Amino acid sequence: MDHKLYIVWKDSYCIGIPIIDEQHRCIVSIINSIHYFIEEHRELDVLNSIIDMMVQYTVIHFMTEEAMLKEAGYSHIEEHVLLHQHLIKQLKVVSHKAVQDCDVEPLMKLLKAWWLSHINHEDRKYVPFMT
Repeated sequence: MDHKLYIVWKDSYCIGIPIIDEQHRCIVSIINSIHYFIEEHRELDVLNSIIDMMVQYTVIHFMTEEAMLKEAGYSHIEEHVLLHQHLIKQLKVVSHKAVQDCDVEPLMKLLKAWWLSHINHEDRKYVPFMT
């Protein structure tokens, strides 16, 4: 098995805010770890733990980002926070179902689509306010 990554980090994903970029890379790394254990057919051994890690780290990332947006006076912070809240709710529902049904594909698709879209579109909207 060649252990391909589910998401390959690209420099173009960086938004230019070091702590945010580092947290985004960590989130992608956690997603890739979930994928690795799935590919190794060991997902039942570690799935609950790594999904919990994903949820917890996502909450920490959102807290960091929201504090920075508030400090910067970002005018669309309410909409951005709502996106965060929606993902946390969605992540909890889909991850619970993934474990319950032993089917992680919907979770993986959600994680990949949401994070790549959020990093590449939504987060770029606040960059001018932060620099």
